[in-house]
Amino acid sequence: MSVLTTLQHRVRTPFASTPRGWIGIDIGSRSIKFTQVERTGDRYQICQRWCVTREEDPQPNSQHKAINLADKKLRIAELRELFTRSECAAAVSMSYHSLRSLELPAASLDETRDMVCEELAADNESGDADYVFGFWSTSEAADQAAKITALRMPTSLAMGIAEDLTSAGYECQVLDGLPCALARAVTMMSGKHTTPVVALDLGDSEFTFVLVANGKPIYTRVLRGGGLRTLMRPIQQALNLSHDQAMQLLIRYAVSPPHPSGRPVVSGPAQMLEQPIAQLINELKRTLDYATQQFRISKPSELVLLGGGASIRHLPECLSHQLGIAAQTWCLPTTKPHEAADDAQFGVAAALSALRWEQRSCS
Repeated sequence: MSVLTTLQHRVRTPFASTPRGWIGIDIGSRSIKFTQVERTGDRYQICQRWCVTREEDPQPNSQHKAINLADKKLRIAELRELFTRSECAAAVSMSYHSLRSLELPAASLDETRDMVCEELAADNESGDADYVFGFWSTSEAADQAAKITALRMPTSLAMGIAEDLTSAGYECQVLDGLPCALARAVTMMSGKHTTPVVALDLGDSEFTFVLVANGKPIYTRVLRGGGLRTLMRPIQQALNLSHDQAMQLLIRYAVSPPHPSGRPVVSGPAQMLEQPIAQLINELKRTLDYATQQFRISKPSELVLLGGGASIRHLPECLSHQLGIAAQTWCLPTTKPHEAADDAQFGVAAALSALRWEQRSCS
């Protein structure tokens, strides 16, 4: 199923008077993105967006660490007035989840839920006595063993998010799984593809790879080597820059584009990024090879970049050249050209907003 948990009983209030979705809230390790989309037919448009950044860099390595949306410095209660109505859907960074791939006998949804629950209880490495989980099938044949992906997080963390949002004036309907939100974002961008597509979320604390087939996330992996924070560290240390200053440098210069001669003119920032970018490319190659063999599918036709790292200059061209796959940053077809560069970091939040209409897209 697409949702990790339903956080409260939904309020049965009229919503048909507006074509706008819920407020999508993408809770990353460093920034929180708020987005509301408008739907006309099968086309979506971002009608409102906002990003809040924490002053300090949290270290969400422990699943028990509180996200603390109630921090007054975030001022999320004031942001509520920017959006239509108060219903919202949220997702959090993969740093706060545990991810499991299971192979179970084909069964009904309720029976599968019970089996997933038993498997998670038997392999509870985090020691959480009380947790919420969501799952979805990644295989098609009903008469074969079902391949299942399951996400789990502590109940205290999930309910803490809901309570903080409620205190700020939001009505949290659903806590969604990030892989499902990424698959939905890809579908919103260009419809369901006939060939597999990769969604790559370039977040601050980790890079998340999701292989999407027929609109569903069939394989998810958090890549080794850390996220944007790790990638930027050589530049920050060499030039004594803050996180934001280093990010601006990556947006303006960063990766050198592929050159026909094979010997491009390499900028200073590109030289500093050479090793972490090479590590990212190697991780992507390994993951692509494994996923295509495991699921016996053709090579993905496209790589879609989302998250803050998607704005790194020339990164799509670099990845496309190295991987042999067309790569582009996430952007809705209806987005105005001058706003397209910012779309990618709001892609997950936009997909959460669309849950008003597409609540079971992973099931």
